[in-house]
Amino acid sequence: MHEREDPSADSDQDGARERALILALARGETNDERLQILVAGIDIELLIQQLTGLKLLGLLGQRLLERAPGMLGASFAEAVERVVSAGRRDSLDQLMATWRLLRLLERRGVVALPLKGPFFAERLLGDPGLRLSKDIDLLVSIRDIKAATAVLEGIGYVRPRVSDALPKLHHIFQLEGGPDVELHWRVHWYETEFAEEMLGRSVLDGDARRPAPADELVMLLLIHARDGLQGLRAPLDVGAWWSLYHGRVEGPDIHAILGRHPALGPPVAASATAIQRLLGVPITALLPPGRFARRTQLAVRLAGWSATPLDPDVDTTAKVVDALLTPRGGFREFVGRAVFPPLLGSRATRPLRQVIYAAGFARRTTRVVKRLRSTRHST
Repeated sequence: MHEREDPSADSDQDGARERALILALARGETNDERLQILVAGIDIELLIQQLTGLKLLGLLGQRLLERAPGMLGASFAEAVERVVSAGRRDSLDQLMATWRLLRLLERRGVVALPLKGPFFAERLLGDPGLRLSKDIDLLVSIRDIKAATAVLEGIGYVRPRVSDALPKLHHIFQLEGGPDVELHWRVHWYETEFAEEMLGRSVLDGDARRPAPADELVMLLLIHARDGLQGLRAPLDVGAWWSLYHGRVEGPDIHAILGRHPALGPPVAASATAIQRLLGVPITALLPPGRFARRTQLAVRLAGWSATPLDPDVDTTAKVVDALLTPRGGFREFVGRAVFPPLLGSRATRPLRQVIYAAGFARRTTRVVKRLRSTRHST
């Protein structure tokens, strides 16, 4: 997964040609001659299906139409136009909903920072319709969690899991007819202070706050690591960040963040390495020099971009990556979130369901470990 694949390589494997085209688009390898080779014999419906599963039909589909007008036919262009138009409508709704929440929180003295979402997409991609989001992610200070919860519940939001305890990552709020809200106090399991500092360094940019560039890069890399180094959306987010900011961010900024928060070093390094190998973006040049620990190297070997979230092994792979990157002393917390997560439903049957879940996790993990061993000579 980490060697630079030849996008023009022919293969009888189902969907291989379509995946090669997707990867070439993600990397920007789209000169006219190469496009003609890649597009020849493409299964349009399968390409649409794969891009839809990756949630990239709008972004990469539009990129393909701009570079190869008329080569894919009317059905592909119509599919891309539908998803982009729908994305723009949904993004406008999300933007207005986010703006309203930010203003309500501000009135209660709560500073909130949108994570990703339409403000992020408009700034980095120039079009919020190209990056679909199903919910609103907001970061607030740990001291403001209760006040922010009161604001959301005061306008009708409800929590499917109600607790006054500090959530492991975020509270989830739901509103009938509106997008879900994830109220964060941190962006990764391994940090307790970085997100707070990022919020403090954020600046008002138009209608919403944005992180300082170095903080935003670390955040994006952490989110990719938290997702188990799976998928293509997070790497493309980092690629868009690189295109906009890389000339304005010097290494010592990233060095200082990781020096202050050493537990973030392995996930940031793993994510940066995986993305650099996948897209060719030289992110690792911004990181402190040094050899990665063995566990970090193993995590990178499990990185993958082509599986969709519906793939049954994606979640398990992400949890194995989590285990490999978990800081020393954090194993108990890992077991709690990955092996025995809190399950909704009847309290009477919960212990049995927890055991069944753990047994299934162990079985799926065996498959992932076998795959990891099979790739030991590929890096």
